[in-house]
Amino acid sequence: MPDTKVYLLLKGKVAWDINSYITVKDIADIYCQDESLKHRLEVTKILKTKDVEDWIRISSIDIINIIGTKHPDLDLVLMGEDEVLVEIKSRHETNQLFDILKVALIFILLFFGSGIAIINFHTDVDMDETMEVIYRTLSGKDNSNPLILSIPYSIGLGIGVITFFNRIISKSPRRKKEPGPMEIELYKYDQDMEEYIINDLKKE
Repeated sequence: MPDTKVYLLLKGKVAWDINSYITVKDIADIYCQDESLKHRLEVTKILKTKDVEDWIRISSIDIINIIGTKHPDLDLVLMGEDEVLVEIKSRHETNQLFDILKVALIFILLFFGSGIAIINFHTDVDMDETMEVIYRTLSGKDNSNPLILSIPYSIGLGIGVITFFNRIISKSPRRKKEPGPMEIELYKYDQDMEEYIINDLKKE
């Protein structure tokens, strides 16, 4: 009788609670024609997490060895990632007031930080003199504080930043689903961090 073929699509990263078992279904999607076998595989235990917050790397070889020991008659086909990164973390009760204060503090820091950055940029390029030159060119008169140019410029700068970083105001459903520049940078940061952690765990 030929071996039963089972397909496993490994997940790249999962988060799991401390001091609890990780089963096959937690780190992979399973496909096979035998539903009874699929259920048995889903509840097959891979390992038990530590009782402290940490990172664990589970390679495809580890998964093959564990499943092969308990189900030697299977023909395993692994797809997707070569390994799974498990983030072990404890569950903390969320404090809504603390979360609101944290968001407010971050908003204030970003607001004033970006404001100072914009001010420093305009100081470096001497925007005041630029506005005076533009006003003199258009009107033929000298004005050390051309508000008729500065105010629209400031409003346009704010609208430009909001438009660039925000997808909510767009009417296109496709546009709303596109990630913003900040989301892309955070995604790249997560990818680099996970790659570093995996490489560091391989050295152990």
